[in-house]
Parts: sequence; structure tokens; C-alpha cells
Amino acid sequence: MNDEKILEMFAQLLQGQTEIRGELSEVKEELGEVKNEILQLSTKVEHEIADKLRGLFDAREVQTNVNERIISSLDGIEAKLHSVQVDAFRTLRKTR
Repeated sequence: MNDEKILEMFAQLLQGQTEIRGELSEVKEELGEVKNEILQLSTKVEHEIADKLRGLFDAREVQTNVNERIISSLDGIEAKLHSVQVDAFRTLRKTR
């Protein structure tokens, strides 16, 4: 091989290396953009999940309060029913 041929091949190798570096820079830039988008999406999902969990917790608290009021009301009704049963039993005993 002559020197011109070697220099031409060397120039082609350098040009190829330059192209590869340029493409690698583009890939790195795109990867950075993808990472940023993933981070933004992840943050958004975390906030949405946190909001939904807070909503579920609040709903559970409200339901617990409603259940406590219902149980309290049922206890009162049960006490009144027991009183009515006792009165009815006494009335039946007197009439016999």
C-alpha cells in the first residue's frame, strides 16, 4: 500500500469516528430527555396516588363516623325495644 492510500483510509476512519461521536451525542441527549420524561411521569403518578390514598382515607373516616352513629342509634332502639318488651310482659301478667 502506498502512503496516499493509508492516509485516505485513516481520513475515512477519522470521519467515521466523528460521525459515531455525533450519533452518540444525539443518543445521550435523547436518553436524557427520556429520563426527564420518566421522572416527570413518575412524580405525577406519585402525586395522583397520594391524592387518591388521601381520598380513600378520608372516605373511610367518614364511613367510620356514620357506622358509629348507626350503632349508637341501634343501641338506643334496642334499649327502647327492651323497655317496651318489659312493659308488655308486665301488662300481660297483670291481665291474667
